[in-house]
Amino acid sequence: MANATDVVSAIRELTSTKQLERGELIDLLKDGLHAALVKRYGPNVRAEIGIDEMKGSIRIVVLKTRRNHRGSGDPGLARGSAVRGS
Repeated sequence: MANATDVVSAIRELTSTKQLERGELIDLLKDGLHAALVKRYGPNVRAEIGIDEMKGSIRIVVLKTRRNHRGSGDPGLARGSAVRGS
């Protein structure tokens, strides 16, 4: 399995060899990561996905709906699990 540094290096290589702009490629990568999150957590998943090329890291924070003590959904969002690559 590739680590985040490998992925960021691959982004740099693809932008230099293919006719894709860096921003477009990063957006495609974010879309792919979001699709994987939808598969795992369902169609209503909300997440923050950040790619820091300078640090060579990818940060994913899944936002989960907070529940009150009776089990009904609270419109507020609580931070969920974070996945960090380095």
